[in-house]
Amino acid sequence: MKTSRMAAWSVIVYASVAGWAFAGDVGDAAAPIDVPAEHWLNGGAVDPSKPGDTIYVVEFWATWCGPCKVSIPHLTEMQHKYAGKNVVIIGVTKDDPNNTWPMVQEFVKGQGKKMDYRVAYDRDGGVYEKYMDAFGQGGIPHAFVVDKQGRIAWHGHPMVEMDETIDKMLSGTYSVESFRKLNAAREAIKQYGELAAQDTYDATAARQVGEQVFAVGSDSRGIMFDLAKAIMELPNEERRDLELALRAARAAYDQGGDKDLFVLDIYAQALFASGDAKEALKIQRVAVTKCKDIATRTEFNKALQKYYKAASKG
Repeated sequence: MKTSRMAAWSVIVYASVAGWAFAGDVGDAAAPIDVPAEHWLNGGAVDPSKPGDTIYVVEFWATWCGPCKVSIPHLTEMQHKYAGKNVVIIGVTKDDPNNTWPMVQEFVKGQGKKMDYRVAYDRDGGVYEKYMDAFGQGGIPHAFVVDKQGRIAWHGHPMVEMDETIDKMLSGTYSVESFRKLNAAREAIKQYGELAAQDTYDATAARQVGEQVFAVGSDSRGIMFDLAKAIMELPNEERRDLELALRAARAAYDQGGDKDLFVLDIYAQALFASGDAKEALKIQRVAVTKCKDIATRTEFNKALQKYYKAASKG
């Protein structure tokens, strides 16, 4: 059974990779942060494209982005944690009408020590284009880890497996190929969503893709979170494979997800949808307690109240 699963998965992996239309790929040379010296905050200009003894994190964010605000304390913790290990974090933010230079300056100043890492203001969007656009990424926050050779070694959500990636890079155990495998799993998750959105829904085909993702990515918190989230966010609730969503969310939770706000939230959603309101309430309480961002905590609280009412009736 395992052999047939992996054979089927390999087809999806290579089909996904072959279908990528974007120029960027892990292993490529990183682009420099071409930002004038006066548009750097919390430290001077640095260049992740130059090989040396430093690992860089280039994270894209904006002042209006709620999830970005949630990530800021974590990035500060990481900068402090790795301060003596030649790891430098850079928060790059692109100009837009709701994210002007004065707005960015005011925001960073207001954050104080909560945002204790370098910030670069990308006025013309050139840095964004060379990283985000080149890799086909449109959502923020999104981070790129650049190795000591000046190459893109990893990219993804800054709160999902980035710490583990840097730890592996520092210990010499990180593999770009393993990232490619997991990135192909993310492409397969998109395929799962497309199958579930078709007018003629083939539950068996969707389940097969979902199981293949689980088989390959069950040891990845990020992949399991993405799979659970993709299922739970399907507009047609009747097409949500709750058994698979709960299994994936639990796997993400078991791999350090108890410290990840969004893993906690999706795990609670899957528990509640599966009929376990009491356990969903327990998990969501932890998410609410840990969340520092007001807007995100408000949304978490709404879910908490829903779970509380259901659990009280049960």
